[in-house]
Amino acid sequence: MDDESDKAHKERYAKTWGTPIGQDCITLKASLAAWLGPRLVFLADHTTTVARGDFEADEELEAATKAELSVMRNHGKALIEFGETEMNDKEAQEAMLWVAENFHRLWD
Repeated sequence: MDDESDKAHKERYAKTWGTPIGQDCITLKASLAAWLGPRLVFLADHTTTVARGDFEADEELEAATKAELSVMRNHGKALIEFGETEMNDKEAQEAMLWVAENFHRLWD
């Protein structure tokens, strides 16, 4: 590659893959995990959402809610770890499946 074509390549790269979106897309799975994981943990720690279902006592509702939020928090932590290391692929995939299955419930 001569200097002129090398310069053109670097300019094209800077305009595409060198942009913030381009950099995220180089490893989109890690970028998604790094963005989503902290938000799941935050939501689990601060939400006012309660578990679905019919409960006969407030204690049952509270226990079910704690269990659901623990699952959310653990999935968030798995995504954070994957975003940092890309080492726990299975746990990150499970977390993303959980997000897809619970997508309609991810709000406060």
